[in-house]
Amino acid sequence: MRSFWLRLWSYWALWITLFSVISGLLIAAAVTAFIYFYKGSAGLSSDVLSALLDVLQFWFAPAWSIGLLIGMLLSLKRLFYRCMGGHQLLLYSCDGEEVISPVGVEDTLKLWRKWLFVTVWVIALEVLAGAAIASINAVGESVMAWFSIYWLYLFFLFSALVTLPLMARRCKMVKVGKC
Repeated sequence: MRSFWLRLWSYWALWITLFSVISGLLIAAAVTAFIYFYKGSAGLSSDVLSALLDVLQFWFAPAWSIGLLIGMLLSLKRLFYRCMGGHQLLLYSCDGEEVISPVGVEDTLKLWRKWLFVTVWVIALEVLAGAAIASINAVGESVMAWFSIYWLYLFFLFSALVTLPLMARRCKMVKVGKC
């Protein structure tokens, strides 16, 4: 069963990473193109290209975050269609009696909210543990000097190692079955 969760997490981590980065780049590029054309489409000199790159870099982080939230919702739906090692996740109705098939986004919305809430708490615990470890090693510098969006993303990925199996154990709508 452990290999099932590891395979499922690996699939999810790769999918969410690719989806969020690609969608973040596309959204940031669309915003950059809109700003470029809205401001009059100046000639593409080195200064203009440098400014456009700065705008793209500025908009990537918020666009990546939006892509990450959308990707979490869409990836949760995709997890119910993956058969790995003879097991798969099954989504049951609220009374826990019948399997929902095909699984739609609206079916996973309630589950996604619960998963997001638990994920935020696990990430908060990871950040606190990281700050505690950093405070032991921090001599004369800020405790949170190590913290960046990249660490937060790694914490997000590793929180799924905890929250995916926890979701199947604690939520009566999700069970692991044979496929």
